[in-house]
Amino acid sequence: MSQKDLFRMLAESRLRQKDCSAIRSRSLEKIPQTQDALLREIEQLRDRIRAAGVGQDSLAEKRYIKLLEAKRILDQSHAS
Repeated sequence: MSQKDLFRMLAESRLRQKDCSAIRSRSLEKIPQTQDALLREIEQLRDRIRAAGVGQDSLAEKRYIKLLEAKRILDQSHAS
């Protein structure tokens, strides 16, 4: 492998790194919007579950748990 090839690979690597940084920045900008949407749906499901009575709407309860898990993961990724 020649020195020219190494410099080309280095340049390509730096371009990919810039692309990755740009993608990360855009995704970090969207996290608050996603968190807000999750919170709204979590609150709606919680109200629906309370109105029906716990154990009466298993689909809503499963969705509620999945959304709580998704929010926890999103919060953790935003914190790092």
